[in-house]
Amino acid sequence: LKQIYTLTYIDMDAFLEWYRQQNPKKSKSTYDAMKYNYIRIRKTMCCSETDLSDLNEDDFVDINSIVNKIYPEFSLNTTIQSCLGIKYYCLFRGFKEGIIKDCDSCLKTLIKDKNEIIEKNELTDNERDNWVDYPVLQEKMKQYHQYTIRKDFPVPDGMVDMDKKLQQMRNFTMLGMYTFLPPTRIGNYQKMVVRYTQDGNIKKPHKSFAKKHNYLFIDEGDKYRDFTIVFNQYKTAKHLGQIIVKLEKGKSVHGDGGMTYEMLDDYVRFRRQYFKSMTRTKQHPYLFFNLNSQKEMLTGNNYTGILQQTAKEIVGKKLSVNLLRHIYITHFLKKESSIQDKTIIAEFMGQGYTPTMLEKYNRVNLGMGVAEEVDKIYDQM
Repeated sequence: LKQIYTLTYIDMDAFLEWYRQQNPKKSKSTYDAMKYNYIRIRKTMCCSETDLSDLNEDDFVDINSIVNKIYPEFSLNTTIQSCLGIKYYCLFRGFKEGIIKDCDSCLKTLIKDKNEIIEKNELTDNERDNWVDYPVLQEKMKQYHQYTIRKDFPVPDGMVDMDKKLQQMRNFTMLGMYTFLPPTRIGNYQKMVVRYTQDGNIKKPHKSFAKKHNYLFIDEGDKYRDFTIVFNQYKTAKHLGQIIVKLEKGKSVHGDGGMTYEMLDDYVRFRRQYFKSMTRTKQHPYLFFNLNSQKEMLTGNNYTGILQQTAKEIVGKKLSVNLLRHIYITHFLKKESSIQDKTIIAEFMGQGYTPTMLEKYNRVNLGMGVAEEVDKIYDQM
C-alpha cells in the first residue's frame, strides 16, 4: 500500500510540474484546482490497488462515461473542472488526438449546459434544497450571536473550555463574514493576517505594509477599537486592485447594520484572551487559523467544511460560498440600487461591473411612486 501511495505522488507531482510549465502565468489557486482535479479523477477511475499511471490510452477512450461517474457526486462546475483535468492529463501522457478532441467536445457540452442554467436564472436542485432568503439568513445569524455567542460573555477565566469557545466563535465569525458583508471568495479571508495599530498611528495601513497578504488592521483607540479590512491578494486583484473597508462601532457597512463590527469585536477580544490563557507571548498571525496547529492557516477544504457545518448548525442548510453569493446577489438586485452602489458591491465581491446603457438612463430614489403621481394629478384637476 505504501508503494501505491508513493507512485501516486510521483505521478501527480510530475503531472502538476508539467502543467505549470505549460501554463507558467496561472495563479496558485489554478494550480491547486488542477491538483484536486487529479485526486478526483483518480478516485473515480482507480481502485485501491491501481493508480492513474497504471491506466493506458484505452481507459480514457470513453470520456463521457468517465464524466457521468463524476457528475452525480459533484456539482456541474466541479465536473467541468474535472473534464479539463482529464484533458490535460491525457496531454501529459501523450494520448492520441482523438481522445483530446473528445475531451474538448465534452467540455463544450458541459459549458453549454452551464450557460443555459445561468441564462434561465433558475435554481439548481441543490440550491432549491438549501436556499434561504438573505433577510432570514441574517436574522438567524443575529439571533445566534445574541443568544449563543454572547452567552456568558466576556468569558470569566477558567469558566469555560477555551478551545471549544474559540472554535465556536471562530466558526461563527467565518460564516458571518459571508452573511453580514457581501460574500467574497474563500481566499480573501483564508489568508488574512491580523495587525494591531495604536490610536490610528498608521493612517494609511494599506500603504505601510507589504501587499503579499490580506489584512485585518485593528486600531486600539481610547474608547473603541476600529477595524480596517484590506484585500491585496485575491483572484481578480490584478484587474480591480486593492479593496479597503473601514468598520467602526455603530456604523453600518454594506447594509450590515453594524453587525460585522460587533461580531469581529467579540471574536478579537476573546482571541486575545485565549492566547493569554495559553501563556503565549505572540498571537497567531492569521485571523482564522487551524486550532490544531501553532502556525498553519486553514486549508481551502477546511474552510469550506467549517462554513457548511456551521451553516447547518445555525440555519439548518448546507451553504457553500457559491450559494451564499447567489443568495446575496438575488437579494441585492431586488433593491433599487445606483450604478455606484452596484460597482462597490461587485468589486468587494471580486467582480468587475459594467453598467448597460439602459441602467444609465434609469433613475433611482425618485421618492413618489407612479400611483401617487397619478393621484396627485387627479387632485389638482
